Amino acid sequence: MKLKKGETVNVGEEDNEMPGWFWCTNIKGLGCWVPSIYLERDKKKGKLITDYDSTELQATKGEVMKFIHEATGWIWCRTDDRRRGWLSRNKVESIKTPT
Repeated sequence: MKLKKGETVNVGEEDNEMPGWFWCTNIKGLGCWVPSIYLERDKKKGKLITDYDSTELQATKGEVMKFIHEATGWIWCRTDDRRRGWLSRNKVESIKTPT
């Protein structure tokens, strides 16, 4: 699900296993997990402070990708074939690439 900066969402429960992530629903009732650092919250309402894409990346063991940024235990990555999405920090490791 993609949300735009300034979009208003209903903010639900925080994830018990991944603190800092909240279940949010848009005006159409569609929902996804959103990291708190992307939200300006006021109790049960929130507004996105930046564009957000909830896509989880499907990757295989040994696949090399570029880390774009990290948010509350998850990393936004891009693969060599240009796929983008989130991967849990505990499922990836950093490697040094030749310069």
